[in-house]
Amino acid sequence: MFPSLLPLAFSPAANDRGIAHPLSGNVKAPDSAGVIRTSDFSQHYQLDELGFHNKGPLPSQADIVVIGDSLVFGYGVDIDQAWPQTLARLSGKTVVNLGLIGASPQQYLRIYQTFGRAFKPKIVVVGFFASNDFWDAEQFEQWQRSGVGGNYLEWRDYGRPKAADLEHFLARMEYAAKKHLYLVQLLGIGVKALSRHPASAPEMLDWNGEEIIRLDAGYLEQLTANAKPGNPVFTLVMDSLVQLHEGSATVLDMDEIRQSLTNRLTR
Repeated sequence: MFPSLLPLAFSPAANDRGIAHPLSGNVKAPDSAGVIRTSDFSQHYQLDELGFHNKGPLPSQADIVVIGDSLVFGYGVDIDQAWPQTLARLSGKTVVNLGLIGASPQQYLRIYQTFGRAFKPKIVVVGFFASNDFWDAEQFEQWQRSGVGGNYLEWRDYGRPKAADLEHFLARMEYAAKKHLYLVQLLGIGVKALSRHPASAPEMLDWNGEEIIRLDAGYLEQLTANAKPGNPVFTLVMDSLVQLHEGSATVLDMDEIRQSLTNRLTR
């Protein structure tokens, strides 16, 4: 009855997982608007003609294309405060932001292939988020293997149906309950919070006597468990980044590229 009093808002806009896309799994609807509400902020956003967080109309060609997840999109900030816009102001270059909330590294590749390549950019910047991109890569791979199709983000967040009979029907019912019933969503948040109990006590870093950041090393370790060379999920991420480099670079030494990317990710 009073969703605004809950730690997260459960409005239709807050539940927006975009629309299905056959290659990237999901995208935001073109020329759409919405609002993201959390206990920390309320953000209204307007998307461009492709469904990304840019002021329209989009240019026919761009100097720089940025791909990534919510941190590239500008989650929680106005469009002018998203860092790709800051990059445009500082560089004086034409920058197109193709960040997609909740995206995985495999989706970065597919979004570039579907949307980014057409801008013929001189530079492609990947906003890689080590905290959850390995987890996202594993989820997207599971969605692809399931063969269920449809909207990947709805599959990931609201139920994981397989393309089969009664199990599919029950999973769709679960999805509807998770998406539309406040109580079910609130219980889900509680379960998730309990499952994220830190393996070690968090540490507060202060500057001039003021607490400014909370470091939860145990939780970060859980999230980055797959960030190790030789791990299948690490390989998934590497393959996507290498393919991105192959599709956007002009002069290539692939052994050098792989080693460079591995060094950066393992640091």
